[in-house]
Amino acid sequence: MSRKTQRYSKKFKAEAVRTVLENQLSISEGASRLSLPEGTLGQWVTAARKGLGTPGSRTVAELESEILQLRKALNEARLERDILKKATVDSIGQRNSYVKTWGCGGFLNETNIYSRGKSLCF
Repeated sequence: MSRKTQRYSKKFKAEAVRTVLENQLSISEGASRLSLPEGTLGQWVTAARKGLGTPGSRTVAELESEILQLRKALNEARLERDILKKATVDSIGQRNSYVKTWGCGGFLNETNIYSRGKSLCF
């Protein structure tokens, strides 16, 4: 003989907990009125009293702290993005530019700068 597990919606759970808490009913009274097992209703009420609410929900304070944390992270990411954008814009004119350097006998082009071990002055 197998038992079927009853599934309850979050809305129903919240309504059941609210009924018990607002009417100051005992768990057994609330369970009999709502035709629920005492253990099930007891778990829901205990979770609500601890601030956990229905499974998957969090308290307002937890949500506000998470929002604050996420806003800080977003601002930091935006700042980093803006710095990288500015660096990209600043370096666009410098990329692939022809390099001229003053050497011993005059100006050297970039091919002479990178020559290996060849002395251009003497």
